[in-house]
Amino acid sequence: MASLPVSPLPVVEQAPRLGVLWVPDWPVVAAAVEGGLSMEQPLAVHDSRGILAASATARALGIRRGMRRRSAQELCPELVLVPADAGRDVRVFEPLVQACEHLIADLEVVRPGMVLFAATGPARYAGGEYELANALVGVVAQETGAECQVGVADGYLTAVLAARDGVLVPQGEARDHLADRDVRTLLHAATTREASAS
Repeated sequence: MASLPVSPLPVVEQAPRLGVLWVPDWPVVAAAVEGGLSMEQPLAVHDSRGILAASATARALGIRRGMRRRSAQELCPELVLVPADAGRDVRVFEPLVQACEHLIADLEVVRPGMVLFAATGPARYAGGEYELANALVGVVAQETGAECQVGVADGYLTAVLAARDGVLVPQGEARDHLADRDVRTLLHAATTREASAS
């Protein structure tokens, strides 16, 4: 009896290890850096429709994205309102990107406040993913005085969400990391102007 030919198992390619550096509330950070303002005071960036981004101090006082300017000022009279300026967001981000390039040669700016990079080589050079993430956090603090979060994971979406959580997702565990997420978290991986404020 002739045996049936056995077809080889398909080769499953692993998603690349990607890193994402994310500076929360980048429009506020950029406004503070360029305007010489303190991130400790309540700050918010607005456009004609309302609040686009708010500092942690402003959020603690009840200021929320989408809130009308007048409502925000009534809630927090000491709130410093700064008009949105996409050019400022890019200008202030450029020196930070250049500083990060001392650690990672090939960065891709997703939007001002967020960069993407292949993590395997730089992590090996830095002594590991954890060491690389710590070095990047230090560079951002030195350049802007702002806090940032770094995430590393398999694939772009998981890396973006890992950065928002400030975690390193072990190789092969991307599916588990994404499993219980609300589908609305996919918006965090968007590259639109609205997403840049988040």
